[in-house]
Amino acid sequence: MLLNLETQKEHYESYIRSNDEWKYAGLYFDEGISGTSMRKRDGLKRLVDDCDKGLIDIVLTKSISRFCRNTTDCLAIVRKMGNIGVTIIFEKEKITEHVCEIAPYLEEKLDALMAKYDFITARRGMGLIQGLEMTIPVGQVSSKALEQGLIVITAGSNVIRFVPPLVIEKEHVDEMAEILDRVLAEF
Repeated sequence: MLLNLETQKEHYESYIRSNDEWKYAGLYFDEGISGTSMRKRDGLKRLVDDCDKGLIDIVLTKSISRFCRNTTDCLAIVRKMGNIGVTIIFEKEKITEHVCEIAPYLEEKLDALMAKYDFITARRGMGLIQGLEMTIPVGQVSSKALEQGLIVITAGSNVIRFVPPLVIEKEHVDEMAEILDRVLAEF
């Protein structure tokens, strides 16, 4: 067995068992597998299956690269886990903590725009995935935003959706809000 793997297994078992609010569900790993395909990742497939069965609601992993080396598979798994209520904690990248810090800031900026413009009727969403309902043509808003370097998605005929990268920083949120404010001022 690889020394690094053994060390990681001991760390996670001890870490999980030391938290009274968590129940230890076992370790899921693929020893010596360096490929990028899910086909050879029996441990990862077993983890996904157990999450599907509701046996696990939090997954702890050292890093994104340890979790899944294929970007497409990783995004699909993370999206699937989110849809079934499973939280994945990537210790090295601290993505969960970062999103928990930035999401309220994004919501605050969007709420300020909603207070400023009567044609914004609601803000909805969760975490960094947010939307603004509007009574103005959102296709035009999206086009004007793109002209100024901001990519927003329309959702139906009345919602502008924001889906920023998980690593977005506050200065990027500020820049997005400033561009959107300029665009909305034209209506």
